[in-house]
Amino acid sequence: GVLMRYINHMREESSYVFPMAEIKEKWGDVTDHDLIVNGWFYDWFLMFTRKGYSITRLLKDGIKVDYLGKKFRAFKPEQPLVVYFTVSRNDGTPYKGFFYRQLTISVTRTGINTLSDPEIKVIIPDNGIVKFETMARKHDTRIIIRASHHSSLDGTEEIRFFRHYNRNNHYMGVSTSTEHPEVDRYMVFTVKTNFVAEEIQYVINARGNILLGNSLRMTGTIKTFSIAVSRQMTPFSKLIVYTVVQGVVVTDSVIFPVKDLRLAGASLSLNQGKDFHRRTIELQGHSHGGGQMIISGFQYQYLMRGLHSFLTLDDVFFDLLEYSEGSDKPHTHVWAHDNHIWDSVISFASQTNGMDAIQTFNTSGLYVFTDMNITDIPDFADATCNLTRGLGRCPGGECYEIKKRCDF
Repeated sequence: GVLMRYINHMREESSYVFPMAEIKEKWGDVTDHDLIVNGWFYDWFLMFTRKGYSITRLLKDGIKVDYLGKKFRAFKPEQPLVVYFTVSRNDGTPYKGFFYRQLTISVTRTGINTLSDPEIKVIIPDNGIVKFETMARKHDTRIIIRASHHSSLDGTEEIRFFRHYNRNNHYMGVSTSTEHPEVDRYMVFTVKTNFVAEEIQYVINARGNILLGNSLRMTGTIKTFSIAVSRQMTPFSKLIVYTVVQGVVVTDSVIFPVKDLRLAGASLSLNQGKDFHRRTIELQGHSHGGGQMIISGFQYQYLMRGLHSFLTLDDVFFDLLEYSEGSDKPHTHVWAHDNHIWDSVISFASQTNGMDAIQTFNTSGLYVFTDMNITDIPDFADATCNLTRGLGRCPGGECYEIKKRCDF
């Protein structure tokens, strides 16, 4: 079926309305369907016709809860676990409702003499990002963190954590207290171990290159240190810490995003009263000395729908992410906006998903050549997860067929 509207005369632009009652009467329930709007414009003076179209998807209004990062992750005993949940409307915009600003979070633990945590209520901040932190216990083998909202359309979201494998139960964790690192600033890291070590080494890897390597003298089981953030660390970097205990390599890594504010150093101001008749406007551009500024005009209605002819910080960020495909990345989320911004990206530091020392190095973009013992999850007695046989290893150690990887 087709619904028609006729506009006899218009100047530059005109609006039209299709009531939802009329749409439902024509096609019934159109939730999760696309509406295609075609328009024809006839210029009687120039005697030509132009055609354009637009596609609109109709969504059911509701609340959506999602998590940042992967569904299956690794954890280390007696180390903090930090997870991020997003609360948005079904169209991707941040949730700004006044009522029901609570997220229900539960932690289920599996292991010897372990008890699950009681269900708690967490207030949803104005930015729609809920940060939840808990501590992994000594005898935990698996942890499931669930989050739900009173009005959620998708039910409960959950993240599953599996215990990092080390044959001697020696574990080391690294975290950062700097949520939004910036170029030419300092970033603070903390290393925590459950064993005594005289020295710990660390390297910083970015864009496939090792930018920095150093060692830390340990006077206890916790060490805090800082590094200077450089432009070579953008858009994200990885800090890998490692040491050798009883002939076995113990390691951990953290992935953190880095903002280069110099990419957004230009600003533009508008002076509409240049000639006091508002017939001429003045554009004033401001930026760093020695640079070049280019100004171009663009239709505002197109900009309101996400079309633009220039690069943004988010475009550069996502383009550079493609060069590290297959390795660990920071947590990212894209917010939708119903204005000229259209969408925006937020990112947070994330822990490695390596289930053992070998996977930790590999997912950090490093290949290790050593005669030391780098622990690996042992195969089951009745199955060998051999890649040449088309088998991969699940986080819990079980084998699966590589061809079914995307089924999980």
